[in-house]
Amino acid sequence: MYLVSGYEVDKKFYFFIDEDALIRLDGTLKKEISTIEGEYQIVYSVSRQDHRFYETEDYREILQDHNIEGKRISSIAISVLSKEDKHKRPIVYIEFLLRRSGLGDLGLDNKVRFSIHYHDKNWALLLSDKLEPIIERTKNAEGIPRISLIFAFIFIYSLFCLFFHKIAQHYQISYSIKEYFSLFFNTLLLPILVFTFSYLLIAEFRMYVRRLIGPESVFFIGDEIQAYKRRKSLRSKIHWVVLIGGLLSIVASVLTSVLL
Repeated sequence: MYLVSGYEVDKKFYFFIDEDALIRLDGTLKKEISTIEGEYQIVYSVSRQDHRFYETEDYREILQDHNIEGKRISSIAISVLSKEDKHKRPIVYIEFLLRRSGLGDLGLDNKVRFSIHYHDKNWALLLSDKLEPIIERTKNAEGIPRISLIFAFIFIYSLFCLFFHKIAQHYQISYSIKEYFSLFFNTLLLPILVFTFSYLLIAEFRMYVRRLIGPESVFFIGDEIQAYKRRKSLRSKIHWVVLIGGLLSIVASVLTSVLL
């Protein structure tokens, strides 16, 4: 009976894969497979948005990928295969999955799959201890700070409140009805509408929203290098504009209430 031990996990987080990450993973795997019996090879499988894919044994070939719009890399999988195994079952499998799709696939993107299956328990568990920190280091947390997003949400919420208030004035709703109308929308229905609309909008166009506000999963290769740098610069500008604008509006409101 062939018994195996190891490690298996699916993680969901935003990752940042660049040359340095591939070098660390490749170096660790090559070093560890050199200590076990048999002949093994490391195979890199790359899938793209245009449904094409290719495999290579040299990670440097991936770094030469143009990774252009419409043909961007959607996943990179790293497999350690025995040359003697006809079934091509990997003893180590790492996949960084970036699937940009529609509303029906909300849980199928930004995943990292990591598994080790080998008959030597000590080797398998020690390798998992070495690879897991490298994979954790690929987490990408760069995005617009949440304080700026809160200010933006308050601004949008205020616009909705102003809009419904103008409707009440336009149709000359009596004071009692208008008061009830305002209370209902401001305390119950309006937050639900804002949340639902925002969720559906983000779900359908989350690739663009995520690129705008961050953090996002990135294969920092080819044309995506300059594109990501531009998005990062834009996020920084949005952060400061929203933050400064929010603070100024608060100060102006306080001064107005005090002076008037």
